[in-house]
Amino acid sequence: MQKLEAQLAFLEQFPGFNPGAEDLKAELQRQIEEETNFFQSKHLEDKTVEEIIQVGNNLGIWRSLSNNEKVQIYRRITKVNCIAATNLLKLSPS
Repeated sequence: MQKLEAQLAFLEQFPGFNPGAEDLKAELQRQIEEETNFFQSKHLEDKTVEEIIQVGNNLGIWRSLSNNEKVQIYRRITKVNCIAATNLLKLSPS
């Protein structure tokens, strides 16, 4: 997210109006908002563990979450990891 914010700040420094730059700024802002609101999504179950961990690497996002939201996320991560571990055990030779 820091990279997106830096890109947006860079574009905002340009004087004048350029439709292409304005479109790019809008897209960067959309991506920033998407990452910021990632955990507030009602569809957390649809997110992969990799997506959760990647976005969760931003400490600012974790600080913005309530304890209940954090518990929901922890459960999602551990549930998927338990399923993956069970599937691996089934595949391993006895």
